[in-house]
Amino acid sequence: TCETAPHYLIFCDEDLQEDARFKMNPPIRSEEDRLALIEGIKDGTIDMIATDHAPHSAQEKSKGLEHSAFGIVGIETAFPILYTHLVQKGIITLEKLVELLTEAPRKRIGIKQSNSFTVWDLEQSFTVDPDAFLSKGKAQPFTGWQLNGVCMLTVCDGKVVYEKGEESHFIKTHKVGEERCGTGDLFASIIAADAVNGIDFQKSVRKASAFVKKSMLKSIEMNIPKKNGVCFEEILHKLKVD
Repeated sequence: TCETAPHYLIFCDEDLQEDARFKMNPPIRSEEDRLALIEGIKDGTIDMIATDHAPHSAQEKSKGLEHSAFGIVGIETAFPILYTHLVQKGIITLEKLVELLTEAPRKRIGIKQSNSFTVWDLEQSFTVDPDAFLSKGKAQPFTGWQLNGVCMLTVCDGKVVYEKGEESHFIKTHKVGEERCGTGDLFASIIAADAVNGIDFQKSVRKASAFVKKSMLKSIEMNIPKKNGVCFEEILHKLKVD
C-alpha cells in the first residue's frame, strides 16, 4: 500500500515561503514530483490519502522554515482542499476521493464497519481561518484560501458528535433519532461524503440521506422548508432516497 497527504498534491517547492507553515516531513518536492503523485492516485499506485495531522504549539512553529518543528495540521482542511482542487477541477471523481480518504484506509487498518459518516454541504464555500479551527494546532499553509465543502454534521457509531451552527462546536453525544438533533440549519443540498462502513459512495450517500430524512426532516421542514427555491424532499428524490 501507499499513501500521500493533501499538501503534497497541491504544493511544489516553488510555493515554499520562509514560514514554518510550510515545514513538514517529508518536505514539499518539485512540480514533477507533485504531478507524479497525482498520477499515482489516479492509476492506483497510491491507494490512500492521510491528513498527516501534526499539531504544534505556536512557539514550536515560530522559528522560521529551517528551525521550527516539522508538521502541520490537516484534519479540518483535508477534504475541502482536495474536493476544491482535485474533484472540482476534474482531476479525480468525488467517489475516488471518498475511497482514498475513507474506504481504503478502513480496509487497510481493519476498522470494523460502523454507523459512522459525515454530511457535507458541497455548495457552501469558506475562507480558511486557523483561528476558527477546533484543533489547538493552527500551523498550515492554506490560510486565506477560498475552499468549497463545509462539514455540517458528524455521526460516529450512531451518535451525533459534531454539528455546524453559527459557531462550529462539538456537542454532547446523543443517539441518532433522539428528539434533539439541532440540525434545522442544514442545507437542502447536503450530501454524505465520508461513509466508513465499507459500502460504495452512492450507497453511503443514500444511507446518510435516509438518516437525515428519518431523524431530521421534521426539524428541517419547520425551520427551512425551502432553500434557494428547492425543498428538501426534492433533493432526496434526486438522490433516489425512498
